[in-house]
Amino acid sequence: EIVKYQVARVDQVLQTELGLPDGLADPNVVVLDPCCGTGAYLVEVLRVIGEKLKNQGADALAAHQLKLAATTRLFGFELLPAPYVVAHLQIGLLLRQLGAPLGHNADGTDERAGVYLTNALTGWEPAKEPKSAVLPFPEFELERDAADHVKQTQKIIVIIGNPPYDAFGGVALGEEQDLVAPYKEGLIKKWGIKKFNLDDLYVRFFRLAERRIAEQGGRGVVCYISNSSYIREPSFVVMREHLTKSFNKIWIDNLNGDSRETGKTTPDGKPDPSAFSTPYNKEGIRKGTAVALLVKTDTPAAVSSAPKAKEVPQTAKVFHREWWGASKRADLLASSSGFSNSASYDSSLAAASTRFSFKPSALRGAYASWPTLAELSAISPSNGLMEKRGGALLDIDKDSLFAAMKLYFDPQIKLEQVVASRPAFGQHAAGYDPELARQKLLKNDRFKNDHLVRYAVRPFDTRWAYYSAVNPLWNRSRPVLWEQFKNGNRFLISRVRSTSGTEGYPIGFTKCLLDDHYAMPDAVGIPFVIKSSLSSDLLQTEARLEVANLSDVARTYFKSLSAHDIDTDPTTAELIWMHALAIGYSPA
Repeated sequence: EIVKYQVARVDQVLQTELGLPDGLADPNVVVLDPCCGTGAYLVEVLRVIGEKLKNQGADALAAHQLKLAATTRLFGFELLPAPYVVAHLQIGLLLRQLGAPLGHNADGTDERAGVYLTNALTGWEPAKEPKSAVLPFPEFELERDAADHVKQTQKIIVIIGNPPYDAFGGVALGEEQDLVAPYKEGLIKKWGIKKFNLDDLYVRFFRLAERRIAEQGGRGVVCYISNSSYIREPSFVVMREHLTKSFNKIWIDNLNGDSRETGKTTPDGKPDPSAFSTPYNKEGIRKGTAVALLVKTDTPAAVSSAPKAKEVPQTAKVFHREWWGASKRADLLASSSGFSNSASYDSSLAAASTRFSFKPSALRGAYASWPTLAELSAISPSNGLMEKRGGALLDIDKDSLFAAMKLYFDPQIKLEQVVASRPAFGQHAAGYDPELARQKLLKNDRFKNDHLVRYAVRPFDTRWAYYSAVNPLWNRSRPVLWEQFKNGNRFLISRVRSTSGTEGYPIGFTKCLLDDHYAMPDAVGIPFVIKSSLSSDLLQTEARLEVANLSDVARTYFKSLSAHDIDTDPTTAELIWMHALAIGYSPA
């Protein structure tokens, strides 16, 4: 259903947006599936072309035109030999079924479908030096050279497919590194995003499509189904900005089904399986998916020596709709019949104020111009701690945890005795080897009474925890957060990004040490005041033990309201954080 839907939508927009009445059957439309697998998309495109030719009454020429399409303007790239062979088989069988079997060329060579064994992400530019890689068989070298010829000479109009998505596919190198580099520009300096993963394989395929269609081709269509993380997650802001400036229109069909973001349930609590769930594979995949359809309708401007007026950067119109439930694939396919390009979609404001989110926002008025909590804070909010030690460092009963940690830090006590008291200390876990970890702790730390503290695990779930900054007792010990907590502080709790809509208020308050999963995902703590050991330059200059944790923007605002010296009386300045807490719980 997904393949049929994507091919149908591409055929539609070729007609409605690019002015090609024959759509995929137009002899000038060159189609590429850069990760064709077993050829599902190419087979469907051929089937659609065959149907169109039949409806046009071109029986005498249909077989010739269909074979011409399969050999000269439908291309597929595949990295793995097995699916590559199957793709050739499927296309050959379909052509035979449609009365256009592959035969021989005039020079005696075999006719072949335009499917090539190659890395789709490389070889698009002529090599500056002779190819040094020696392939095991001469046929592989011929295949590589033929694929490079297609990459460097064909003017591709349509790129379609299901690119691989693997966040652990490895850091891009060489030519592939050049692909993703533009999506990383300004992430830290402009957008303040320090943690990101843009080496997911599908991101490289988006960049490839943008480069070939929008930047070099000047017009065309891209249609991918992929991981849906790029739609709104902060890390992809530059990628989204690129796409909105490169294309004229973008349609997003969000198929949801994400195990982490929505828990694979619909907004009303019903099952929402992966779009790839089938009776034979009920789990499908864990990641949520989306179909993106991007259209570039502009043709390159004529070359002129006359000075140009300052141009307003193009911003694409972005449309978005949601698909939920077990029947989403069938519903998606049904929607392509008699389709209107804006029907049933909501418009998205893809702009800097929304970090170019492709998902419609419910924000109203001047909300987008409000300062973020991070912008009000003089120091970066700190993530909460991660234990990942099976609860070994946590307990509802203070005395029980006290006794267990005294044993743990007693060099006269063997690890076996510690484990007998608290079995979790003997379990291998993330970054934790029981024996090596204890040896390191005994060498570099000792038991401290004041490190047994109150710990906010979840709202209304406060326990006792034992803290040590020596890794790897905690999976993430967050020493910056500990410095602000240990001398007494209060914290505003929020989160870096949102998750499912039913989770409740994304804001909180605590005087305790904070867990990273207090709120999902990634709870952060913003201290009300900055303690002496963290911002020594500021505090030494002021000769104070603490100052208000307010940025220059927040200080300017505060001074406009009050004549108080906020660092002389930090508790007064804390009212700004209490005000933010109140706003976070306001129905308005």
